[in-house]
Amino acid sequence: QDGYVLYNTVPEENTVVIKAPEAVHEQIRKVSLLLNLSGEETENFSYICGAVAYDYSNRMLDTKVNHMTISKANRVVDGVVYYKKTVDIDYNVANNMGDGIIMTEYEASAEKADIIGLKEKLDEINKIVIPEEMTVLTSEKQKIEIDLNKLLPEGVMVYGENNIFTITAKTESIVTKSISIRTGDIGIKNIPDGYEASINNSGNLSITLSGRQSDIDALDDEKLAPYVDLSSALMGENSVKVN
Repeated sequence: QDGYVLYNTVPEENTVVIKAPEAVHEQIRKVSLLLNLSGEETENFSYICGAVAYDYSNRMLDTKVNHMTISKANRVVDGVVYYKKTVDIDYNVANNMGDGIIMTEYEASAEKADIIGLKEKLDEINKIVIPEEMTVLTSEKQKIEIDLNKLLPEGVMVYGENNIFTITAKTESIVTKSISIRTGDIGIKNIPDGYEASINNSGNLSITLSGRQSDIDALDDEKLAPYVDLSSALMGENSVKVN
């Protein structure tokens, strides 16, 4: 049924013996057990299934037409039927990279997860919430792996082998660069009404920039537009920061 999945089926035996003409043997690609669970919603089951041979075109081989016999053609299969539901993975990444390194972005392995279990249990679950203390990225811990099964109630699990959720940081080192600026190239903004202003310093100013390596490399010194903001200045001489 829609929403239900077959989980952990175990046949009583895993091998069969096929007797058939040599030409038929050459056509056989696999033998499967036909299991009909139409309408089945129970958790555990045990059914007798028929073994069927298929050729390389995935067509069923008729035993009578092909003069073929399959040993123990009816096998008991035990298994479990679970309800399956897709839910969101709820998380918030904390950036604690510290000095000297910056996180440019991060990648998460998934935004949703398929979970399985009894329907009445899954009806109460709308998302998997990852505690914030588990998603802290640092310079020493730039990749986090979380087993989602440990965050789910007993009897509920992630379907398949996708239970490990990962968050990986993409980082760059912070670098510095010193540049020299002529005082004549420094603009003046927000001069109070009724006042005039000028820069008393002469010669050049040395400015140290810090940031991501890629941003520093892309920096064009000639396109810098340094300025001072006089919105808080008083009459007379003022020491102000160059922006």
